[in-house]
Amino acid sequence: MDRQLEGEDIKRVMRINRMIIEMASGNFNFRIPSSSHNDELETITMLLNMMAEELQESYKSLYLIHTRQSQEHVADIVFVLDSDLKIKHFSSSTHEFPLLNSKTIIGTDFVKCLDKKSRTLWNSQMIEPVNYPPKINLQLKVAQKLSLPVSFFLNQLELTKSNVYLMLTGVRTVNILKQNERNLNSIARIKNGEVTPKQAKSVLKREVDVRIMKEIHNYIQSHLDQSLISLRDLAHTFGTNEYKLKKGFKELYGITVYKFQMEERLKKAVLLLESTRIQIKVISKLIGFSDVAHFSRSFKKRYGYSPSHLRK
Repeated sequence: MDRQLEGEDIKRVMRINRMIIEMASGNFNFRIPSSSHNDELETITMLLNMMAEELQESYKSLYLIHTRQSQEHVADIVFVLDSDLKIKHFSSSTHEFPLLNSKTIIGTDFVKCLDKKSRTLWNSQMIEPVNYPPKINLQLKVAQKLSLPVSFFLNQLELTKSNVYLMLTGVRTVNILKQNERNLNSIARIKNGEVTPKQAKSVLKREVDVRIMKEIHNYIQSHLDQSLISLRDLAHTFGTNEYKLKKGFKELYGITVYKFQMEERLKKAVLLLESTRIQIKVISKLIGFSDVAHFSRSFKKRYGYSPSHLRK
Protein backbone atom coordinates (compact mmCIF):
# COMPACT_ATOMS: atom_id res chain seq x y z
CA MET A 1 0.00 0.00 0.00
CA ASP A 2 2.16 2.86 -1.36
CA ARG A 3 -0.45 5.60 -1.69
CA GLN A 4 -0.84 8.33 0.94
CA LEU A 5 -3.73 7.74 3.32
CA GLU A 6 -6.23 10.54 3.72
CA GLY A 7 -9.84 11.28 4.55
CA GLU A 8 -12.00 8.14 4.66
CA ASP A 9 -8.98 5.84 4.50
CA ILE A 10 -7.61 7.24 7.76
CA LYS A 11 -10.94 6.49 9.46
CA ARG A 12 -10.86 2.95 8.08
CA VAL A 13 -7.34 2.42 9.41
CA MET A 14 -8.45 3.71 12.81
CA ARG A 15 -11.32 1.19 12.82
CA ILE A 16 -8.85 -1.59 11.99
CA ASN A 17 -6.61 -0.32 14.80
CA ARG A 18 -9.49 -0.42 17.23
CA MET A 19 -10.51 -3.93 16.24
CA ILE A 20 -6.99 -5.25 16.81
CA ILE A 21 -7.01 -3.67 20.28
CA GLU A 22 -10.46 -5.13 21.02
CA MET A 23 -9.29 -8.61 20.03
CA ALA A 24 -6.10 -8.24 22.06
CA SER A 25 -8.21 -7.42 25.12
CA GLY A 26 -10.31 -10.56 24.64
CA ASN A 27 -13.36 -9.02 22.98
CA PHE A 28 -14.12 -11.07 19.87
CA ASN A 29 -17.59 -9.58 19.34
CA PHE A 30 -16.39 -6.39 17.68
CA ARG A 31 -16.81 -6.21 13.89
CA ILE A 32 -15.88 -3.66 11.22
CA PRO A 33 -18.78 -2.92 8.82
CA SER A 34 -17.98 -3.83 5.23
CA SER A 35 -17.79 -1.05 2.63
CA SER A 36 -18.00 -0.70 -1.14
CA HIS A 37 -14.23 -0.28 -1.44
CA ASN A 38 -12.22 -2.91 -3.27
CA ASP A 39 -8.69 -2.43 -1.96
CA GLU A 40 -6.13 -3.75 0.53
CA LEU A 41 -7.86 -2.12 3.50
CA GLU A 42 -11.11 -3.86 2.69
CA THR A 43 -9.25 -7.18 2.39
CA ILE A 44 -7.66 -6.63 5.82
CA THR A 45 -11.08 -5.74 7.23
CA MET A 46 -12.62 -8.93 5.86
CA LEU A 47 -9.78 -11.09 7.21
CA LEU A 48 -9.98 -9.51 10.66
CA ASN A 49 -13.75 -10.10 10.82
CA MET A 50 -13.21 -13.73 9.82
CA MET A 51 -10.49 -14.13 12.44
CA ALA A 52 -12.72 -12.65 15.13
CA GLU A 53 -15.50 -15.12 14.28
CA GLU A 54 -13.08 -18.05 14.50
CA LEU A 55 -11.65 -16.86 17.83
CA GLN A 56 -15.12 -16.17 19.19
CA GLU A 57 -16.14 -19.75 18.51
CA SER A 58 -12.87 -21.27 19.76
CA TYR A 59 -12.81 -19.37 23.04
CA LYS A 60 -16.55 -19.21 23.60
CA SER A 61 -16.59 -21.15 26.85
CA LEU A 62 -13.68 -19.14 28.22
CA TYR A 63 -15.26 -15.71 28.13
CA LEU A 64 -18.90 -16.50 28.79
CA ILE A 65 -18.29 -17.37 32.44
CA HIS A 66 -16.95 -14.89 34.97
CA THR A 67 -13.20 -14.57 35.42
CA ARG A 68 -13.17 -15.57 31.69
CA GLN A 69 -12.24 -19.10 32.63
CA SER A 70 -14.01 -22.46 32.67
CA GLN A 71 -12.02 -24.02 35.51
CA GLU A 72 -11.07 -22.96 39.00
CA HIS A 73 -8.72 -24.42 41.59
CA VAL A 74 -10.36 -24.96 44.96
CA ALA A 75 -8.47 -25.79 48.18
CA ASP A 76 -11.27 -27.42 50.17
CA ILE A 77 -9.93 -30.77 51.40
CA VAL A 78 -7.64 -30.53 54.41
CA PHE A 79 -6.31 -33.30 56.69
CA VAL A 80 -4.29 -32.87 59.88
CA LEU A 81 -2.14 -35.91 60.74
CA ASP A 82 -0.30 -36.74 63.96
CA SER A 83 3.25 -38.06 64.17
CA ASP A 84 1.99 -41.58 63.40
CA LEU A 85 0.29 -40.26 60.24
CA LYS A 86 -3.15 -40.88 61.71
CA ILE A 87 -5.98 -38.48 60.96
CA LYS A 88 -6.61 -36.05 63.82
CA HIS A 89 -8.85 -33.54 62.00
CA PHE A 90 -10.21 -32.97 58.52
CA SER A 91 -12.12 -30.25 56.69
CA SER A 92 -15.90 -30.21 56.83
CA SER A 93 -16.13 -29.95 53.03
CA THR A 94 -15.38 -33.68 52.74
CA HIS A 95 -18.90 -34.46 53.97
CA GLU A 96 -20.03 -34.82 50.35
CA PHE A 97 -17.98 -38.03 50.04
CA PRO A 98 -19.47 -41.18 51.66
CA LEU A 99 -16.17 -42.70 52.81
CA LEU A 100 -14.83 -39.46 54.29
CA ASN A 101 -16.66 -38.74 57.54
CA SER A 102 -15.67 -38.40 61.17
CA LYS A 103 -17.11 -41.77 62.18
CA THR A 104 -14.93 -43.71 59.78
CA ILE A 105 -11.64 -41.83 59.41
CA ILE A 106 -10.78 -39.96 62.63
CA GLY A 107 -7.94 -41.88 64.28
CA THR A 108 -7.27 -44.08 61.26
CA ASP A 109 -4.13 -44.16 59.13
CA PHE A 110 -4.34 -41.62 56.34
CA VAL A 111 -3.03 -44.22 53.90
CA LYS A 112 -6.34 -46.12 54.23
CA CYS A 113 -8.09 -43.24 52.45
CA LEU A 114 -6.00 -43.80 49.33
CA ASP A 115 -6.24 -46.21 46.43
CA LYS A 116 -3.57 -48.89 45.91
CA LYS A 117 -1.30 -46.88 43.62
CA SER A 118 -1.48 -43.78 45.81
CA ARG A 119 -0.62 -45.80 48.92
CA THR A 120 2.71 -46.78 47.37
CA LEU A 121 3.38 -43.17 46.40
CA TRP A 122 2.45 -41.91 49.87
CA ASN A 123 4.66 -44.45 51.66
CA SER A 124 7.65 -43.59 49.46
CA GLN A 125 7.07 -39.88 50.14
CA MET A 126 7.18 -40.46 53.90
CA ILE A 127 10.42 -42.47 53.72
CA GLU A 128 12.35 -39.80 51.81
CA PRO A 129 13.63 -36.60 53.50
CA VAL A 130 10.91 -33.97 53.30
CA ASN A 131 11.46 -30.42 52.09
CA TYR A 132 8.25 -28.61 52.90
CA PRO A 133 5.87 -27.95 51.30
CA PRO A 134 6.17 -30.78 48.75
CA LYS A 135 3.37 -31.47 46.30
CA ILE A 136 2.01 -34.98 45.89
CA ASN A 137 -0.79 -36.13 43.56
CA LEU A 138 -3.01 -38.74 45.19
CA GLN A 139 -6.27 -40.57 44.57
CA LEU A 140 -8.69 -40.40 47.51
CA LYS A 141 -11.20 -43.23 47.94
CA VAL A 142 -14.46 -41.30 48.29
CA ALA A 143 -17.00 -44.04 47.55
CA GLN A 144 -17.13 -47.70 46.60
CA LYS A 145 -15.02 -48.17 43.44
CA LEU A 146 -14.70 -44.40 43.08
CA SER A 147 -11.56 -42.30 43.59
CA LEU A 148 -11.02 -38.55 43.48
CA PRO A 149 -7.74 -37.12 42.11
CA VAL A 150 -6.39 -34.44 44.46
CA SER A 151 -3.10 -32.52 44.46
CA PHE A 152 -1.95 -32.24 48.07
CA PHE A 153 0.57 -29.84 49.56
CA LEU A 154 2.27 -31.13 52.69
CA ASN A 155 3.12 -28.72 55.50
CA GLN A 156 4.49 -29.24 58.99
CA LEU A 157 2.60 -27.72 61.93
CA GLU A 158 4.56 -27.18 65.13
CA LEU A 159 1.85 -26.45 67.68
CA THR A 160 4.22 -27.07 70.60
CA LYS A 161 7.76 -28.35 70.87
CA SER A 162 6.44 -31.82 71.63
CA ASN A 163 3.48 -31.79 69.25
CA VAL A 164 4.30 -31.77 65.55
CA TYR A 165 1.54 -32.39 63.05
CA LEU A 166 1.33 -32.61 59.29
CA MET A 167 -1.26 -30.68 57.33
CA LEU A 168 -2.35 -31.91 53.91
CA THR A 169 -4.08 -29.24 51.85
CA GLY A 170 -5.84 -30.68 48.84
CA VAL A 171 -6.43 -28.66 45.69
CA ARG A 172 -9.15 -29.76 43.32
CA THR A 173 -9.85 -28.44 39.82
CA VAL A 174 -13.54 -27.62 39.49
CA ASN A 175 -15.21 -27.10 36.12
CA ILE A 176 -17.19 -23.92 36.73
CA LEU A 177 -19.30 -24.38 33.61
CA LYS A 178 -20.46 -27.85 34.63
CA GLN A 179 -20.88 -26.80 38.24
CA ASN A 180 -23.18 -23.95 37.21
CA GLU A 181 -25.16 -26.30 34.97
CA ARG A 182 -25.59 -28.75 37.83
CA ASN A 183 -26.74 -25.97 40.13
CA LEU A 184 -29.19 -24.66 37.56
CA ASN A 185 -30.58 -27.99 36.37
CA SER A 186 -30.81 -29.76 39.71
CA ILE A 187 -34.39 -30.61 40.74
CA ALA A 188 -33.60 -32.38 44.00
CA ARG A 189 -36.22 -31.61 46.64
CA ILE A 190 -36.48 -32.28 50.34
CA LYS A 191 -39.16 -34.62 51.75
CA ASN A 192 -41.82 -31.93 52.12
CA GLY A 193 -41.57 -31.20 48.39
CA GLU A 194 -39.83 -27.84 48.65
CA VAL A 195 -36.55 -27.02 46.92
CA THR A 196 -33.42 -26.73 49.03
CA PRO A 197 -32.51 -23.25 50.37
CA LYS A 198 -29.69 -22.99 47.83
CA GLN A 199 -32.02 -23.73 44.93
CA ALA A 200 -34.66 -21.37 46.27
CA LYS A 201 -32.19 -18.46 46.07
CA SER A 202 -31.32 -19.09 42.43
CA VAL A 203 -33.06 -16.86 39.89
CA LEU A 204 -31.61 -18.65 36.87
CA LYS A 205 -33.98 -21.59 36.77
CA ARG A 206 -34.26 -21.92 32.98
CA GLU A 207 -31.73 -22.26 30.18
CA VAL A 208 -33.15 -19.14 28.54
CA ASP A 209 -32.31 -17.12 31.69
CA VAL A 210 -28.67 -18.19 31.47
CA ARG A 211 -28.57 -17.39 27.76
CA ILE A 212 -29.90 -13.87 28.39
CA MET A 213 -27.23 -13.22 31.04
CA LYS A 214 -24.56 -14.32 28.55
CA GLU A 215 -25.99 -12.03 25.87
CA ILE A 216 -25.92 -9.07 28.27
CA HIS A 217 -22.34 -9.99 29.24
CA ASN A 218 -21.33 -9.90 25.56
CA TYR A 219 -23.20 -6.64 24.98
CA ILE A 220 -21.34 -4.90 27.79
CA GLN A 221 -17.98 -6.14 26.50
CA SER A 222 -18.76 -4.83 23.03
CA HIS A 223 -19.94 -1.39 24.17
CA LEU A 224 -17.38 -0.31 26.74
CA ASP A 225 -17.14 3.12 25.11
CA GLN A 226 -20.82 3.81 25.74
CA SER A 227 -22.63 4.73 28.94
CA LEU A 228 -24.60 1.79 30.25
CA ILE A 229 -28.34 2.34 30.13
CA SER A 230 -30.36 1.78 33.29
CA LEU A 231 -30.62 -1.81 34.51
CA ARG A 232 -34.37 -1.69 33.92
CA ASP A 233 -33.95 -0.64 30.28
CA LEU A 234 -31.09 -3.11 29.79
CA ALA A 235 -33.20 -5.93 31.20
CA HIS A 236 -36.21 -5.05 29.03
CA THR A 237 -33.99 -4.82 25.93
CA PHE A 238 -32.95 -8.44 26.41
CA GLY A 239 -36.34 -9.76 27.48
CA THR A 240 -35.94 -10.10 31.24
CA ASN A 241 -36.64 -7.99 34.33
CA GLU A 242 -34.41 -5.79 36.49
CA TYR A 243 -34.50 -8.09 39.52
CA LYS A 244 -33.49 -11.16 37.52
CA LEU A 245 -30.74 -9.18 35.77
CA LYS A 246 -29.23 -7.92 39.04
CA LYS A 247 -29.42 -11.26 40.84
CA GLY A 248 -28.80 -13.53 37.84
CA PHE A 249 -25.74 -11.70 36.52
CA LYS A 250 -24.11 -11.76 39.97
CA GLU A 251 -25.05 -15.43 40.39
CA LEU A 252 -23.52 -16.46 37.07
CA TYR A 253 -20.43 -14.23 36.95
CA GLY A 254 -19.79 -13.39 40.59
CA ILE A 255 -19.85 -9.64 39.97
CA THR A 256 -22.49 -6.94 39.52
CA VAL A 257 -23.31 -5.50 36.09
CA TYR A 258 -21.78 -2.08 36.77
CA LYS A 259 -18.68 -3.48 38.47
CA PHE A 260 -18.14 -5.81 35.54
CA GLN A 261 -18.34 -2.89 33.10
CA MET A 262 -15.86 -0.88 35.18
CA GLU A 263 -13.48 -3.83 35.48
CA GLU A 264 -13.52 -4.41 31.72
CA ARG A 265 -13.03 -0.71 30.98
CA LEU A 266 -9.99 -0.47 33.24
CA LYS A 267 -8.47 -3.67 31.85
CA LYS A 268 -8.79 -2.21 28.37
CA ALA A 269 -7.22 1.03 29.61
CA VAL A 270 -4.18 -0.88 30.86
CA LEU A 271 -3.81 -2.53 27.45
CA LEU A 272 -4.03 0.82 25.63
CA LEU A 273 -1.62 2.51 28.02
CA GLU A 274 0.96 -0.23 27.69
CA SER A 275 0.69 -0.96 23.96
CA THR A 276 -0.05 2.46 22.41
CA ARG A 277 0.98 6.10 22.70
CA ILE A 278 -2.59 7.37 22.67
CA GLN A 279 -3.07 10.32 25.01
CA ILE A 280 -4.57 9.47 28.39
CA LYS A 281 -7.50 11.85 27.88
CA VAL A 282 -8.29 10.12 24.58
CA ILE A 283 -8.06 6.68 26.20
CA SER A 284 -10.51 7.79 28.88
CA LYS A 285 -13.04 8.62 26.15
CA LEU A 286 -12.37 5.37 24.25
CA ILE A 287 -13.37 3.36 27.30
CA GLY A 288 -16.46 5.42 28.11
CA PHE A 289 -15.28 8.04 30.61
CA SER A 290 -16.51 11.58 29.85
CA ASP A 291 -14.21 13.03 32.51
CA VAL A 292 -10.47 12.19 32.54
CA ALA A 293 -10.30 13.05 36.26
CA HIS A 294 -12.97 10.43 37.00
CA PHE A 295 -11.03 7.92 34.91
CA SER A 296 -7.80 8.65 36.81
CA ARG A 297 -9.52 8.28 40.19
CA SER A 298 -11.16 5.00 39.20
CA PHE A 299 -7.91 3.67 37.75
CA LYS A 300 -5.91 4.54 40.88
CA LYS A 301 -8.56 3.04 43.15
CA ARG A 302 -8.40 -0.23 41.20
CA TYR A 303 -4.64 -0.57 40.65
CA GLY A 304 -3.07 1.62 43.31
CA TYR A 305 -1.33 3.98 40.90
CA SER A 306 -2.33 6.57 38.31
CA PRO A 307 -2.61 5.90 34.55
CA SER A 308 0.44 8.10 33.90
CA HIS A 309 2.53 5.64 35.93
CA LEU A 310 2.38 3.20 32.99
CA ARG A 311 3.81 5.85 30.68
CA LYS A 312 6.98 6.48 32.68
